[in-house]
Amino acid sequence: MTPIEIKKLRGSLALNQFDFAEELGVQRSTIVAWEKGHKFPQPKNLEKLVELANPSKKWVFLTIEEIDEIAKIFQERNGSIKAWGLFASAIEHNIRRKNT
Repeated sequence: MTPIEIKKLRGSLALNQFDFAEELGVQRSTIVAWEKGHKFPQPKNLEKLVELANPSKKWVFLTIEEIDEIAKIFQERNGSIKAWGLFASAIEHNIRRKNT
């Protein structure tokens, strides 16, 4: 899920960042980081985002272009190994979900 999609989801639920964070069980700063592309949701949080997006789950799956966009954001803003590990975990989770 891209930063833009996360922000759109929050907007579609008419939630501010604080309430959205509370709904997901994360800190508001986490929502800010996701929406700015500084961090990527871990698989457990992606699952929660999918549940909130219900019934339209298809748009959550990443395209190759979106994966490239996210990779570029990580490379430009946060090239840490930890960030790449989270990114890889999210992509692996995404692929597994597509194959089920």
